[in-house]
Amino acid sequence: MIRVLYIIIVSALLQSCSGEYLDKKGEVIESHVVPGARGFGFRDVAKIRFEREGKGDTITIKHTGTRLASGDSVLFRLDLKNPRNSKLIQVIYRYDESEAYIPIDMPREKITQYHAIDKKPLFKGVMNYVDNDSVVQVFLKQELLKTQRTIPDRIGLYLIIDQEGKASLGKVYDSDVDTEKNLRKVIERMPLFEPGEHRGKKVKVSYLVEIK
Repeated sequence: MIRVLYIIIVSALLQSCSGEYLDKKGEVIESHVVPGARGFGFRDVAKIRFEREGKGDTITIKHTGTRLASGDSVLFRLDLKNPRNSKLIQVIYRYDESEAYIPIDMPREKITQYHAIDKKPLFKGVMNYVDNDSVVQVFLKQELLKTQRTIPDRIGLYLIIDQEGKASLGKVYDSDVDTEKNLRKVIERMPLFEPGEHRGKKVKVSYLVEIK
């Protein structure tokens, strides 16, 4: 009798635990950036439309990592007890089907701030880091204008420069979706930087750049 009761209790607990979360597919209907906790940094916010028990529903999720746009299809983990704790898992496909299966909120790799390291990464042809800003800004602006006729008055972005000097696009501010898409392509084709170093070791660097 005790053994039967134990099995019933354990089964009930397992069902309760497995029923706390539900993976759902949805479509992004709105995406924007808000200040982070206590005003430090920024976080992306996505409003997602999805189907729940045969009815339409929406949920707003804060996340870090990949920037989303209206029309993107995403997979998220719905917290049934506390929907505010729901988490985005991945982009299934972009609204223009240009990318697919992009993980979101991956474990964070250590990235060092540009001005906090001993030796700053240097762009192609730059001999002194103080010239980086102007040279990189001109390069990005010229390359962008080859793909689109106009660009926003001022764009803020973070370049993530790895230990091999390869640049990728981090956060982008004050930009429209098409400009960000073209900017990502431009940065993928950028010449390599001379890698940054700190305490004698090559490090991955976050570098804030303005295009104006």
